[in-house]
Amino acid sequence: MVRIRFSLALMFALVLSCVGAFAQTASKVDIFGGAEYRFVPNGNGINAPGWEASATYNFVPTFGATADFDGIYANGGSSYTYLFGPTVKFLQKTHFTVFGDALFGIAHSGVGSASVNNFAFATGGGVDIPLSKNFSVRPVKLEYLLVDSKSVSNTLRYSGGMVFSF
Repeated sequence: MVRIRFSLALMFALVLSCVGAFAQTASKVDIFGGAEYRFVPNGNGINAPGWEASATYNFVPTFGATADFDGIYANGGSSYTYLFGPTVKFLQKTHFTVFGDALFGIAHSGVGSASVNNFAFATGGGVDIPLSKNFSVRPVKLEYLLVDSKSVSNTLRYSGGMVFSF
């Protein structure tokens, strides 16, 4: 558990050091919070509800660094991911923005008192629709999530919610 906390702290410190290095050229942070729904294929498949929160520091209008956290709950167990990586805004129009990301980190899963930590990778994208200067709605964010445990888990995760920008 100490190694995991150290690894998370190290990843967070790396992201923050990048923020400081580019602070002169960027002035925008996006904070997202919303609901998540994950399909975990395993024979019949598990549909797991949960939550997702992320913060993106935009170095320039089209590129930023994201810290993403989520949690799902199903069959008496829970799973949390702690992911970090780049986000690219491909298309920025007046009425919507299309973005993509590639995130790396740790997945922590547990049932009862047993828990395990594994490498996790997520890639995908979504759409933000501005409601005002500081608020947007994110109706869809779809990602492929890979968790490398004893057997690789391939998951599709959907999330949607609100984005606060400043």
